[in-house]
Amino acid sequence: MQARNRIVQIAANRSDDELLEPVQRLNTLTTELQAGVMRTRMQPVRNAWRKYPRIVRDLGKQCGKQVQLDMQGGDTELDKSMLETIADPLVHLVRNAIDHGIEKPYLRKIKGKPETGHIVVRAFQETGQVHIEVSDDGAGLDLERIRKKAVDAGIVAADRAMVISESELRNSVFLPGFTTADRVTELSGRGVGMDVVKTHIERIGGTIELQTRKDVGTTVRLTVPLTLAIVPAFVVLCGGQRFAIPQINVAELLRLRGDEMAQAYENYHDTPVLRLRGELLPIADLSARLGTQHSKPSSHREALDILVLKTGSRRFALLVDELGDAQEIVVRPLGVLFSNRPEYSGAALMGDGQIALILDALGLARSCGLLASEQTLLSGPVTVRDEMPQFEDQVLICQVNGSRQIALPLSNVIRLEQIPLSAIESSSAGNMVQYRGDVLPIRQMAQIDLNTTTTIDTDHQPLVIYRTSVSQIGLLVDRILEVIPRPVELQPVTLDASDQQDLKVTSTAIVLGRITDFVEATP
Repeated sequence: MQARNRIVQIAANRSDDELLEPVQRLNTLTTELQAGVMRTRMQPVRNAWRKYPRIVRDLGKQCGKQVQLDMQGGDTELDKSMLETIADPLVHLVRNAIDHGIEKPYLRKIKGKPETGHIVVRAFQETGQVHIEVSDDGAGLDLERIRKKAVDAGIVAADRAMVISESELRNSVFLPGFTTADRVTELSGRGVGMDVVKTHIERIGGTIELQTRKDVGTTVRLTVPLTLAIVPAFVVLCGGQRFAIPQINVAELLRLRGDEMAQAYENYHDTPVLRLRGELLPIADLSARLGTQHSKPSSHREALDILVLKTGSRRFALLVDELGDAQEIVVRPLGVLFSNRPEYSGAALMGDGQIALILDALGLARSCGLLASEQTLLSGPVTVRDEMPQFEDQVLICQVNGSRQIALPLSNVIRLEQIPLSAIESSSAGNMVQYRGDVLPIRQMAQIDLNTTTTIDTDHQPLVIYRTSVSQIGLLVDRILEVIPRPVELQPVTLDASDQQDLKVTSTAIVLGRITDFVEATP
């Protein structure tokens, strides 16, 4: 495959039609051959599930519980080496579901559940990855109990315990030494297990997520790549070097120019962030992390090349010098000298014979301080900046009517759009726009004249899709400025009914150096 990539690269740099045709044919044949070889490495996941019925039967009997096992998606295929790697973690998840999840029959009867507990192991393929879920209809995680156990074990600081989020509490089960068991038994209580599962899954470029509801059940989802041998990746340039990032970790590719650079790339509480469609993403500069120099100083760059990376449910942005093309790369392991560099997961030999290091998204984020480890999150001191505000505690700041500034509850903001002014139509009920197959009423708050005859398709205006108590409306504004936490002190105001035709002003405050009206849209 490396030789194929080299030949394709050479042919692409030459204007020789006679050479291009056989090279394209060679590329097609080698791709088909590669796919055929990879199919011989693929095995159905049911091969790793064969012993589960016996494990469930024996462990259920040992624990005095009645458990029924349902396995779905056994035909889903996975690389043989990947299947061997996740076999033990999956067994541990099944054992955990029986030991910690499913209740004893008399407890289930008291809760109004069937006496027989139900465990579902499900596998499916999606977007080039394999997802395997282990679900149970048991007791779920008692977050208050976890909170107390974490404090008793010294994992969570006492002054932090009452303010940490549910997500952090759930993630604490992946910490070394943490257990909810009251006593050590043959099956549990040692504090060894889920942290090892998480380490194994992340080592192969996968992620693990946990969802739970008390007395309803728990679901643990593993997401792993199809294979570790050949990985589709994006090539990026930084400091004169090339790096590869697996496509499964890339959510978006962005190139910001002109005003977009100033509006999207900024600091939030002394932390660089990227504003992307109303969402603030932490951003890391790859060149700064690696200690190299940008090909051009930031002040002389005409555009910013940014990748939005994902790892599980978490997203962050990465600033690079230049975006390259997509290639399939053969992953090579790194030597012991790189054992203390979590930013790298391997290396690849490129088509021109040079080496490109493969970036590990999760390790890169942690080494840059963007996604602190769960231990740091749980044990750190309590400050206002520790917790990013939730949607219900945030407001969207917009500029309207030329100079006026308003704040909208972010929990009611559905989307932020840029629409051509020519898309706005008049009707007997007022201005409307066709939005996703529906008719959306428009509240004009921008300092523009919709009746002008010079409106063309290239004239775009920010539109806030806003949820009211009975419907959705579109708020046409001049500029979208900022997403900020709702101020603690707001001054209530009372307006005449005539001032409440389009918006109801509930209070005011000084935001971004200007008096700002905090409003709610009326249907």
